[in-house]
Amino acid sequence: MNSMKFALKRRMKEELNMEMELNDFQFLTRFMYLARAGDLFAEYEMDYIYISISKENSENLLNLLPNFDEICNFKFVDKYELQKLISELKFTPWSLYLLHHFIFDWWDKLGTPFWDNTHTQKIYYTDDITDFKI
Repeated sequence: MNSMKFALKRRMKEELNMEMELNDFQFLTRFMYLARAGDLFAEYEMDYIYISISKENSENLLNLLPNFDEICNFKFVDKYELQKLISELKFTPWSLYLLHHFIFDWWDKLGTPFWDNTHTQKIYYTDDITDFKI
């Protein structure tokens, strides 16, 4: 898993211009998905899902300078605002699937006695999620 953390650290720098340490990330799970984009292109890949819980007003977050060649927009939100934004904005199918099946359920449990980390040993496989909606 350390090679994935190194890749994650590199992408955080490339996409968000943010330096993070490897121990800032907590591994959640992996999932394999297929999402088609027209007749000629499809994503069929395994995604490793990590999370980093930041303290409010973290200096790293306040000084965030994203690379707009990689990211078209960003916003810091809480769980409830994110749930509202899903109906208003366009999300990739894999993002919607991940939010619906994992993140919203785990959001309040991370770092509490209710957190069950047995999912870290699993790989979740999905059907074609091209048209997945919440």
